Amino acid sequence: MSLTQYYRNIIKSRLLNHSKTFFVVVGPCSIQNEEEARAYEKNLCKLQKELGGSIFLVMRAFVEKSRTSYNWRGFVYRPDKAYPENIIEGLKRSKALFSSLSMPLAMEFIDPSIYPHLEPYISWGFIGARTTTSTTHRVLVSNSNLPFGFKNSLDGDVSSAIYSCAVAKQSHCMLTPEGQSYSKGNSFTHVVLRGGKDMCNYTTESVDQTIEDSLKEGITSPILIDCSHGNCPNKPLDQITAFKYCVNAYLDSPEKILGVMLESNIFEGAQKDNEQFGVSSTDPCLSFEATKDLLLYAKEKLLIRRGKEGLNQPTFYEYSH
Repeated sequence: MSLTQYYRNIIKSRLLNHSKTFFVVVGPCSIQNEEEARAYEKNLCKLQKELGGSIFLVMRAFVEKSRTSYNWRGFVYRPDKAYPENIIEGLKRSKALFSSLSMPLAMEFIDPSIYPHLEPYISWGFIGARTTTSTTHRVLVSNSNLPFGFKNSLDGDVSSAIYSCAVAKQSHCMLTPEGQSYSKGNSFTHVVLRGGKDMCNYTTESVDQTIEDSLKEGITSPILIDCSHGNCPNKPLDQITAFKYCVNAYLDSPEKILGVMLESNIFEGAQKDNEQFGVSSTDPCLSFEATKDLLLYAKEKLLIRRGKEGLNQPTFYEYSH
């Protein structure tokens, strides 16, 4: 079994509520270059060792960016911002980067044609708010071996994500070069609550309503809370409030809450010119130091609630560092 498949199986087991591990998908809003990505991952690996086995970190490795208007579409399309788009070079460098990283990686898939090239390196897939209603993406997920999260739509509508999970569970007829085939259906999908325009949806009431509506569609997976985007909203320090709220909600109902997502970089904030190392050129992010403080806070809360048992277990990770 490959290490990537090993990580996938851990995530799938948690989606079945076979464990109560707190999952945190954390990392840059977007991968900007190899040097920054490797520096961030090195810090994250060290932090995982400090956290132990009750918190499972997955690094955001988003090399595609879904854009509302024309803008930089991500590292895989334009790996060097000083030059025009070059998707062949972007794929080559993305694969080389992912191969060099030890962490389990999460990625949002936007262009279905990118999927087969980068899927082997990814442990957790996501479908974003702009594409969650797309039939093409639902069928893609239905034929995938990855666990997948569907985000609620930009306006805050959660039903779109719930229906996506339900559709992706089913088998679908697909056109292939040989004729046609049928997707397998993917049972390892879940909803991601990411807020909406002028609204947050990480509260207990929002989670309970999502769980109730999901069960009506046969979806039993716990929910991931995106502490950024509409749940901030786009104010990096507001992720702290959302994170702490979600940690306490998770401790009360681990069968409902899978964990959280954070946008985090080496340094806080955002920039336009991409000249400052470790600062996001897309969404503003938390600094790594602030991220570390939050995750150690979560560990302490787990320690208080559960006692020391389990927190000093060996990490799930197998490090190459």
